[in-house]
Amino acid sequence: MIKLLGLYIAFISILIIVVVQLIMTFRIWAKLKQLNAKFDSLNQETPETEKVEDKPNVTVAQTPKKETEKEATPVAPIPKKTIKERVIEAILSIKEAEAEDLPSIMKELKSYFSDYKNEDYTKDLSSKAYFRFIDLRNTPENRVVVIGDIHSDYNSLAATLLKLSASDYNYFEKAVFVFLGDYLDRGSVLFEPLLLLKRLKEILGDRLILLKGNHESVNYDKDKQQITTKVTPNQSCVCLNEYCVKDQEFLRLFASFYSTLPIYVYLKAMEKNVLLTHAAIPRDKFLTSFHFDDTNGCIIFESDVPTTERLKMRNTILKDMIWGDPSEYDEKIQAEGRFEFGSKQFERFAKSNHISLLFRSHEEAIKGYKTFYENRLYTIFSTGNHENSQTGYPSVEPAFAVIQGNQVFIENSYVYKIIKEGTSNVVNLFNKQKYSDKQHENLRLNDEFMCNEEKGKQIREAFKEVQTAFTS
Repeated sequence: MIKLLGLYIAFISILIIVVVQLIMTFRIWAKLKQLNAKFDSLNQETPETEKVEDKPNVTVAQTPKKETEKEATPVAPIPKKTIKERVIEAILSIKEAEAEDLPSIMKELKSYFSDYKNEDYTKDLSSKAYFRFIDLRNTPENRVVVIGDIHSDYNSLAATLLKLSASDYNYFEKAVFVFLGDYLDRGSVLFEPLLLLKRLKEILGDRLILLKGNHESVNYDKDKQQITTKVTPNQSCVCLNEYCVKDQEFLRLFASFYSTLPIYVYLKAMEKNVLLTHAAIPRDKFLTSFHFDDTNGCIIFESDVPTTERLKMRNTILKDMIWGDPSEYDEKIQAEGRFEFGSKQFERFAKSNHISLLFRSHEEAIKGYKTFYENRLYTIFSTGNHENSQTGYPSVEPAFAVIQGNQVFIENSYVYKIIKEGTSNVVNLFNKQKYSDKQHENLRLNDEFMCNEEKGKQIREAFKEVQTAFTS
């Protein structure tokens, strides 16, 4: 009886998740339908451009100054904006896309995709574009910010960045930002998260790294003239195929951009080697065939692996790293497709590759994070909040991680400690709701992000501006 009850509860849980994802898919589809209709009507109403006569180029001679004319008072130079100010400006510059916005958004993203310079490493064994290497051993004060799945949730992405702006440590000037993949699908917005990531990349440059997740497994089918994927749900592909039916170049560039994103970051921080990837370690069967080079993080094959098989094996290893999940068991039988690994399998991999910590996303984590194997593996999940209409995971308290030297700390994206008259209140960014000690005891809140009342007000007002921009 108990077993049947457990199966029934599991079935109901799965059914609820499916219904939520269907609702999110319908909302994006309906929104694009609405935008398409508006866009078509705008095109029909656009008047013909009036003919303007060409004007000759004329050089205007400068009138000589009279001797009695005074020199103009020099204008004080406009102060250059800090990187933090530019990041906050980028967050607030994006609003929910309307029909008249779509042409400029598509043009901006298309330009970014076409300028993206990473190589197609799947066809070249000599290419090192499949990973990034970071060495912070000589700069232990520098930090790495780890952000998990976003899943079409602009609110949580904005909240995470605003939380980082609250710290006296200037993250936007100094830190490296690593996003673990899964940028679209499951949530209710489409273009806007990618647009913000593009603008952040322009500001932060090489200090912002976008890794590939399983939802970035997208191909362009020239014959069908559409992008395809085996991942479900895949609202982004469905919606883009419908909207971009007349813009095949955008679809091709979109798929090309996704296909060349790197799979992992190999980080050397103090005495630790840290691996950051979307999902998993490779399967057991490859353990004796390769290792990560401790000096630069690339994959090195053992001498007994035939040269002719190395490219195919490397691509399979990289594919494993965006599909697997940790389990509480010691060992797991690893089937094809999505697979699991246990504590002993992780230990063998970590030992043979000198890995101290692994950061990944890929799975919902109710507190925004979950640890495995004596805190050596972290799952970070960065979309959620029950008051957030954009997320497909309302039960999650989204979080991000920070690595500094040998230390790791996790921080909740939406909840703040506000200091007033010597006492602290814990409030939610959405509604100023105060939490009791019991309610927030499981939330990760570090004193570094503690705000005085004035700073807390500024952040709440910025987030309110984000909310207003996405209220249709």
